[in-house]
Amino acid sequence: MTGNLVSLATLWRNRFLRPGQLEALQLKKLQAVVESARRDVPFYRDLYARAGLPPGMPRTMADLQLLPTVSKVQMRAAGLHTVVSERPGPPPALTFRTSGTTGIPLTIPLSAADFRIRSLIDFRCLLSAGMRPWHRLVTVGPGQTRPVPIHEKLGLFRTNVILGEVHPDRQVELLLKLRPDVLWCYGTELRVLLEMPGHPLKTLRHRFLIVSGSLLDDRLRRMAEQEWGREIFISYGCMETGRIAMECPRHEGLHVNADHMLVEILNNGRPALPGETGEVVLTALNQFNMPFIRYRLGDLAAWTGRPCSCGSTLPLICAPEGRNEDLLRFAGGKSRSPTSFSYALRSSGHLDQYQVVQETLDWIRIRIVPLPTWTTGEQDRLKQQLLASIPAGVRIDFEPVERIETPPGKHRMVISKLPPDAPAGPAPPA
Repeated sequence: MTGNLVSLATLWRNRFLRPGQLEALQLKKLQAVVESARRDVPFYRDLYARAGLPPGMPRTMADLQLLPTVSKVQMRAAGLHTVVSERPGPPPALTFRTSGTTGIPLTIPLSAADFRIRSLIDFRCLLSAGMRPWHRLVTVGPGQTRPVPIHEKLGLFRTNVILGEVHPDRQVELLLKLRPDVLWCYGTELRVLLEMPGHPLKTLRHRFLIVSGSLLDDRLRRMAEQEWGREIFISYGCMETGRIAMECPRHEGLHVNADHMLVEILNNGRPALPGETGEVVLTALNQFNMPFIRYRLGDLAAWTGRPCSCGSTLPLICAPEGRNEDLLRFAGGKSRSPTSFSYALRSSGHLDQYQVVQETLDWIRIRIVPLPTWTTGEQDRLKQQLLASIPAGVRIDFEPVERIETPPGKHRMVISKLPPDAPAGPAPPA
């Protein structure tokens, strides 16, 4: 616990590093992670050999441009055994699987050190937004079981996770029981909760709301403000590298955790100008077990080009684009977050890609790129699991395809062809 407090104090001071100090820290970490990847990770060793990257690179931050970019498709095709470190060590402390938005799952094993620094970065973001030791944080969305840390056993910074695949009625029941001081909700789950008849969560009195995982559009922001009238923070992260950026109380943009990862915004391969939208490319500076170096995330964003009046020197980006997921909607005004579908499909282990297309209120078509291990038995099992998570009377069909295109910035795991408040239509003939 003492070690975590010391590390957190250092991370807090990093928010106010002078530009030269921040760049020196970034370069030191970049050199360490590239050297480790080159030595211990076959994927990067081969990649840099093919690119003719000289030993000792990068020597300056400008040399970052000499490193090849990589994508999720490349890393998956290479195989998990080639993208993780060969260095002997303990087994992974935690394993994540993407993805709710791209439909291209990727397994990410994290070492204890990887997970620890991610948790501390999240903690710094919460503190900067105004969370205090006596507050209870409740998150609604993707999550995993974890041991209860000592500070929570002492009643400090208590945290509860309500999984996104839990039925909305049960989510409401848990939220009313837990009464969070800070509510962190993924956008799709938030939309479902706010659209529930009778506004059952109107009585929540949390101090502020954090929204992540999908776009906070004007309508959703308006709904949240009307429901609770609380301050809203936008958070931006991904399973691959953790928390990328988050707003501070000044709300002048999202502060990039630039001491934890390098964020590039590229337009046709060149650095985008302030205010110019480009593709997000990430380099995790503290992740050695499965490195992500110049990783094309597929989202779109832009630099604000301005410092924040809060005094932090961590750079600002505008709210990212390309994460807006459609809800699944059904007859009688019922709706569901696609999280339960995403969880089931990515957990199958027999699919290379997937995409959910809602054709009518009572017909869902799932486009899949099956692996050789896919069987009719697995399809039947998965169908029953999905049907159990939605209202009765809905038909689900699987459609095998050779490939699902996912252009940058427009990745969609769920596509709804329904107009708002569309009347129910008959399911297609079998």
